[in-house]
Amino acid sequence: MSEYREFTGKNVEDALDKAASELSAKKDDLRYDILYHGSTGIFGLVGVKKAKIRVRLPQAQGEPAEGQTKGGRGGRGRKKSAQKPAPEAEAPPPEPAPGRS
Repeated sequence: MSEYREFTGKNVEDALDKAASELSAKKDDLRYDILYHGSTGIFGLVGVKKAKIRVRLPQAQGEPAEGQTKGGRGGRGRKKSAQKPAPEAEAPPPEPAPGRS
C-alpha cells in the first residue's frame, strides 16, 4: 500500500521542491495531487494562503509495485492472475444409457 505526505509552500513549485528535497527524489518522479494552489492575498500582506500538495511516497528499489507481489514459494501474498481462464473444451453430449430406447 502506498503512503502519502502533504507539503506546503508559497506556490505549488515551492511545495514540490520541498517534497523532492525531503524525499530525496526528482520532481519529475513524484506523483502528487494539488489540494490548494495558494493565494497571494491583498497586496501580499493580508489573506496569504500557502499552496498544499499531497505526494505519494516513491517506492524503494526492489519493492514490488502496487498490485504486484514478490516472487516466492508457498503462494502467500500472491495475487490471482488477471487473465481470463482458458475456455474448457466442449464435452460431447452424454450417450444414452444402454437398454433404453
